[in-house]
Amino acid sequence: MLRSLHNAYGNVVRGHIPELLEAGVAAGLGSDHASSGIVDLCQEMLLLAGAYKEVREDATVLPPERVLEMATVHGARCALWPDALGALEVGRRADLTLFDTARPEWQPLYNPVANLVYSATGKSVDTVIVDGRVLVAGGRALTLDEPAILAAAQELVPRILARTGLGARAAPRWPVL
Repeated sequence: MLRSLHNAYGNVVRGHIPELLEAGVAAGLGSDHASSGIVDLCQEMLLLAGAYKEVREDATVLPPERVLEMATVHGARCALWPDALGALEVGRRADLTLFDTARPEWQPLYNPVANLVYSATGKSVDTVIVDGRVLVAGGRALTLDEPAILAAAQELVPRILARTGLGARAAPRWPVL
């Protein structure tokens, strides 16, 4: 979603996601890159829901429950794992994300699904459990060295920019007059 908004692909103006969902087509939602935007699925949900509402001038298009389905059960269908992921059911993997709903962005908490889609960010994630294994607790990754990974990625930036020729295009254009 962000890639479309960032690069003006027209996916919302000319897109038919609500109609495809109504027809039973699995339309998943994900976040797959960090080179030009967020990798926060909560923000992707907000952008998708808000953009379609705005373009269609219809507040009922893509309600928060439908958008959450896109990130969960539809995402599992798109990944070809419809019986293993995407919902809390017996026989599926125990993949859970628990949010700290005491944070300001969750207030007032009268509709948790609407709060998740319209207000939350990944920063309010407290615990992540994948296949029964706790990977994040208290908002901190337990299975990787995040500072080391970020430092290594930053060291690679000059080589990536030089190799791809993106260096000049990635530089800010200041002053803007």
